[in-house]
Amino acid sequence: SGREKSRNYNETTGIASYEVAWISQAAADQRAGRAGRTGPGHCYRLFSSSVYTRLFPPFAEPEMVTKPVEDVVLAMKAMGIDNVGNFPFPTPPNLAQLKSALKLLNNLSCLEGGAKGAGSGQEDEEGEITDLGRALSKLPLNVRFAKMLLGGVGSGVLDLAIMLVACMSEQSPFLDSFGARAQREEDDEEGGKKEEGEKAPDTEEAARAKKKAKEEEEL
Repeated sequence: SGREKSRNYNETTGIASYEVAWISQAAADQRAGRAGRTGPGHCYRLFSSSVYTRLFPPFAEPEMVTKPVEDVVLAMKAMGIDNVGNFPFPTPPNLAQLKSALKLLNNLSCLEGGAKGAGSGQEDEEGEITDLGRALSKLPLNVRFAKMLLGGVGSGVLDLAIMLVACMSEQSPFLDSFGARAQREEDDEEGGKKEEGEKAPDTEEAARAKKKAKEEEEL
């Protein structure tokens, strides 16, 4: 189908949600290669070559870009990496985002210490992980959602907290989905081409009739 449910990170809100989007061209080619992995095979794609060229990105974005930085920082702190700012990332995060992540973790009581030392080489200024931070790092959720669940447990409203986190993790049901919008664009494009193809014979026939009438007048 050429679509997948991928993580989409919103830098403005700092929340990652899962949305249906097109795969990359590299992923599509890799999937096509599976058809002939153990023997001769065929790959049937449910999308046109025009959609492949126009809508598919050449490569997928690194996971570091599609994941909140505070989740990465908290996981690294839980692993015992004190100086996250000087860690040799294959795809390093933005320094401003790293400082913002450290500040957020301090505000959520996941770290103890200042957040101004990110990337400065001063390990103690990044802060040390707390017991709450270790507990949140074990949950496969965004650190904000994880704290909401723990807060729900302490307040006796875990069911409501789970429902709230589930709603915030998915795309709004009141918004048009990416797949439906892209499918309509493809249908409109194919419909326009079909209309042009249907109008072409009428135009040629009218031109021939006009030419024949002109020849008869000259005679």
